[in-house]
Amino acid sequence: MGHFAPASLAQRSPRQRTWRGSFLPDDAELHYHRLAAQVARSLPGDDPRLRELPSDYTEGYPLDAESKPSGVTGSTGYPTRLFKAVSLRDGVARAVRRVDGVRLPLDVLRAVLSRWGSPAHGVASHPSIIALRECPSPSPGDRATFFAHDLVPGARSLADIFFSERPGEAPQLGEELVWRVAADALLGIRAAHAAGLSLHGITLERLLLAPDGRCLIAGAGVLEALDHESDRPLPALQENDVSNLGAALLQLAVRDTAAAQPGSLQASLRALSAKATPQLTRLVGALMARPPPSAAAAVDELLAPRLPALYEGILRRCEALDSLVAAEAGSGRMLRLLVKLLHVLDRPEADVDPAWGSGGDKLVLAAMRDAIFHQTDESGRPRMDPSHVMECLQRLDMGDPQRVLLPARDGQTLLMADWATLRASVHDSFGALAKAADGPVPPIYGGLRPGTQAAMGRRLGVAGALPVEALAPAGFHQAGAGQDPAGSAAAAAAAAAAAAAAAAAAAAGGHHMQVHPGMYGGVSGAPMGMGGYSAGFGGGYGGVTLPLPHGSDGRGVGMRPPMPTSAGMHPAHARMMGRGPPSDPLPQPAPRGPPGPQLARSASATLSKDAAPFVP
Repeated sequence: MGHFAPASLAQRSPRQRTWRGSFLPDDAELHYHRLAAQVARSLPGDDPRLRELPSDYTEGYPLDAESKPSGVTGSTGYPTRLFKAVSLRDGVARAVRRVDGVRLPLDVLRAVLSRWGSPAHGVASHPSIIALRECPSPSPGDRATFFAHDLVPGARSLADIFFSERPGEAPQLGEELVWRVAADALLGIRAAHAAGLSLHGITLERLLLAPDGRCLIAGAGVLEALDHESDRPLPALQENDVSNLGAALLQLAVRDTAAAQPGSLQASLRALSAKATPQLTRLVGALMARPPPSAAAAVDELLAPRLPALYEGILRRCEALDSLVAAEAGSGRMLRLLVKLLHVLDRPEADVDPAWGSGGDKLVLAAMRDAIFHQTDESGRPRMDPSHVMECLQRLDMGDPQRVLLPARDGQTLLMADWATLRASVHDSFGALAKAADGPVPPIYGGLRPGTQAAMGRRLGVAGALPVEALAPAGFHQAGAGQDPAGSAAAAAAAAAAAAAAAAAAAAGGHHMQVHPGMYGGVSGAPMGMGGYSAGFGGGYGGVTLPLPHGSDGRGVGMRPPMPTSAGMHPAHARMMGRGPPSDPLPQPAPRGPPGPQLARSASATLSKDAAPFVP
């Protein structure tokens, strides 16, 4: 896996670059998709091979190479088979090895598991050793022993990669890979020896190459359990680990499985010295010497010249992975926001107060959802703007203090809110729904729960007041159909009055959300020279225009050209204006009492200079 920088990124359109810049690159996404597909594979339910799994594992799939004949005796001395299987106890996919012809005593398996699976030794968490997790019990009457190790999707043995392909199809093998295998394997051997253990017979079949380039030692504890009656001393077993690794490196370097045999050893070493660097030749020769050096000495002396280059490669990989994690962290936060929104909006339960769907939090959130995702262009076609969606979700996640204008679906209501209040509405609504899932639905007053009503009132500086208020649209100039709103002197006067009143309202601790009944909620933006943008309500069929400062990026959030006709309306808005296809009447907002005196404002004070309009 590399840095995942697609070469074709510069050739994409700005819209595509926006999407791709927010998620994993193509090759990284494909890489992880393939790994997930390997984990998800399973045999059909009637496949007889599923009966070879232990009773507490399911969804098996063979991991042995297709060229391996069934029932072949491997390095264990017994026929073995390797499966991917999912534990029924914890749902984790593991690599389950079945050893036929032997059923080891339970105390032997427990002892091996305590040595190789205990966190106290540090071997179970070593990055170069695939940890042994459990020894599943076989089914009654099944003469077999099982070992369950961690599953490494996409990992293949060095023997399978470089020695089982047809002539001419084997991948290229460079010296850098041999050094990487030597370093990873020696570090794993040193950790096992420091814990008083031996890896028992390291071969090319037990050295796995993971998709990320690491070399892993497989089969930890298997040969130790099968050879539990042996009386060979531990130092001799540990010496064999080192010399066996040297033999595997020699076979790999010269691409010959018979290179380490006594009759061809010297010729193989001469062939290695002719094609490899003196450092690699010295390493392989030292590991195969009698007696071989300890694993610790081999790491300290023989690997030392190569460790800086290996360490630099690890740092580069960590940098690439960190960039991927950063991209996915933002995507994860947006996913949580969307999950909460989808849980709250448009729920069909009959026991939920209908007022919640037509006022308060859900009214605001539904308007926000339409403004972000349900945009159309002048021809009525869906407008798919990734930059608009991503920017809005990011501002919502951060709780940006910028204000936005949100038209409701009833065609009679216009909402003003800042992103911080919208973010609070999302979390509060989801929290109330979560409580209702565990007990009775809490009472809802005026579209808001009592606790949320008071809490939002405190945030807005108004004691216990609703953050959404219905006000009369007095003082708004209604431009004629087809008239340019930006050219209306009355609209400019209304805009100036709105700006002055908004400043006064802000100084007096005004609220964050206002509702304007009697107005069509189609909001559009058009450039106004260096002064910012103009927002027209209703486009060419009537509205009000006021200057709005553009954002730091040179445009307001969701700014779009004005829509002079109903082509760009939400279908519900078009029906309300008599310009869309007939449909069932839309539900009207729940009746609401007069606003409290502490929230009484002139209608001209309901539009703030820092409000950024949306076009749903």
